[in-house]
Amino acid sequence: VGKVELKEFMNHSKRVSIIGLGAMGMSISQVLIKSGWLVFGVDVCPETIKEFKKNGGLPLGTPSEAAKNCELMLLMVVNEKQCEEVLFGEKGGCNNFHKGSVVINCSTVSSEFAKNTAK
Repeated sequence: VGKVELKEFMNHSKRVSIIGLGAMGMSISQVLIKSGWLVFGVDVCPETIKEFKKNGGLPLGTPSEAAKNCELMLLMVVNEKQCEEVLFGEKGGCNNFHKGSVVINCSTVSSEFAKNTAK
């Protein structure tokens, strides 16, 4: 996890995990699926997971599982507490990230939280 040059991102495999499939996460997942990406998703709401699967997404149970399946993870959760749990909790993604994994945090967090998380 760290800084990535744009050219590295553009050459990234077309496998992405989205954590948080609310309005923003679900919309982005649909665009990526239609663009040929293999999209894994994690959400706490069973109805949301059903819709995600119906639209061609591949549901997973935990952020840890999501990290195993790709090198790019989009965080679409609500706040810093949820980000911490998704990344560093017992079933968090940091337990299984591949070397060079990229995390894009689209959640509402402070700049200080973002800087500390990147470390």
